[in-house]
Amino acid sequence: MALHTDGRHPATPGRCPEGRDADLPGAACRRKPGGDARPRSRQDASGLYSIGAFEPIKAVIYDFADSRAGKHAQEFLDTWRGTLVCDDYAGYKALIADGVTEAGCMAHARRKFFDLHASNQSQIAEQALAYIQGLYQVEREVAERSPDERRRIRQAQAKPILDEFHDWLPRH
Repeated sequence: MALHTDGRHPATPGRCPEGRDADLPGAACRRKPGGDARPRSRQDASGLYSIGAFEPIKAVIYDFADSRAGKHAQEFLDTWRGTLVCDDYAGYKALIADGVTEAGCMAHARRKFFDLHASNQSQIAEQALAYIQGLYQVEREVAERSPDERRRIRQAQAKPILDEFHDWLPRH
């Protein structure tokens, strides 16, 4: 998931309960109360938080938790309110209900159409992939532009693609 915050982010790099930095992907640093360090189990999970791609500060934060329960994201994000780019995992819904703005992840949506097309040569999935490819092309074009230019180009080029895709989806 990515946090897009217009340059403001309340979080500091994730830390283990013992205060050690949790800065290595997949690092196991949680301890059972009073126990030794333990390897991550199948029930453990990590939240991966990243600020927006166009923010001046580049950061990724790993928040290790005992489970994938939504309460962990709620505790980590606390009072932060911004736009959360994420999959449709139910654990995020309480955040959305509490004022966080949800933005669906196009890569997750694309993967479903890609899998359908790869397994069945679906013409419907192929058309959906063409819409998404058009959006990706716009993003490649705006990658090095200023925020105002990105907004202007997205409104002129990506919005019509999204509108057409939105109208097309319920008919297919």
